Amino acid sequence: MHNRFVCLLLALCLLLPLAAVAEGASPGDLPRRGIILPLTQADMDSGLSIELTTLNTTMDAHMPAIDFLYTDAQLVSDLMAQQPAAAEDPVLAEQLRKACSGPAGQLLLIRKDAYEQMTGDGTIADALGVPTAFLIGENEGYVYVGLDYSTLLSSSDTELLARATAAAARAAEIMAGAEFQPLVFDADEFYKPQGQFPAFTTTDLEGNTVTEAIFADKALTVVNVWGTFCGPCIEEMDELAAWSQSMPENVQLIGLVSDLYSPEDTDTFETAVAICQATGANVYPSLVASDDFTPLLSQVVGVPTTFFVNADGEIIGEPIVGANVPGCMAFVEEYLNAQ
Repeated sequence: MHNRFVCLLLALCLLLPLAAVAEGASPGDLPRRGIILPLTQADMDSGLSIELTTLNTTMDAHMPAIDFLYTDAQLVSDLMAQQPAAAEDPVLAEQLRKACSGPAGQLLLIRKDAYEQMTGDGTIADALGVPTAFLIGENEGYVYVGLDYSTLLSSSDTELLARATAAAARAAEIMAGAEFQPLVFDADEFYKPQGQFPAFTTTDLEGNTVTEAIFADKALTVVNVWGTFCGPCIEEMDELAAWSQSMPENVQLIGLVSDLYSPEDTDTFETAVAICQATGANVYPSLVASDDFTPLLSQVVGVPTTFFVNADGEIIGEPIVGANVPGCMAFVEEYLNAQ
């Protein structure tokens, strides 16, 4: 039961908590993010907590800034009762607590110029492919965006789902009530992702085993990270399929299904297969997002996101966030012309 809770959300919610919040006069006083959240001790007692994420220097237009987490006290109690040794083993007790925790919401910082370019005449929800994304406000050249997870959670345990959903709804309420203060970034909290694509072993939707060795087959691989829940992802897949058929001989396209963690998740697996068949995207492989992809998906703040990988398995250039096949095509052409 608790394993299902840990995997409640789509890949865009896989960001790992990297820096605990331990500052300010109150739990929600976060000068390092230029914000004051109406988070109370009662919220924390109920299982809600917040953690600062390390800011990503190569994707500073879409920086995840704060993760909301929820720890289910009832689930902790049930698991502790099943494993009495945890009462005397702090390490085991902490493992059980983490197993009963999951994401409850997220706050993003987006540079104002990037926000305006992303949204155009549309909404931030459309731009990120997350229907529950909402605008919080603007502060010192950044736009603050909240991600409401309350309608994105899933669990076979209806009582657990109700508690987690209530916590996520409260997290969204807290973000909506935010006030701003001077924004201060600490130099040591910026993170520059490694250039190497993570090593992986997984299967595609046809059951074939695929590893990072696939990159050596071509001079450039276009990796399109998508989700079965994501309208913009699905809408661009017919265009991606057509492009994959006309790519230069030394370029290939692969998909990565961000919300499919195992072929044993038959509902999501069958949905992904059906989407690929309906859009024609079954002409190129789409991969199951095994645990090996966590380092990569921790950099993804919205889907679709497209990465470019050379034959040595190195990530080239900046990822493209959002449905933008022409932009991807332009990058590939420019890269090949420069070789």
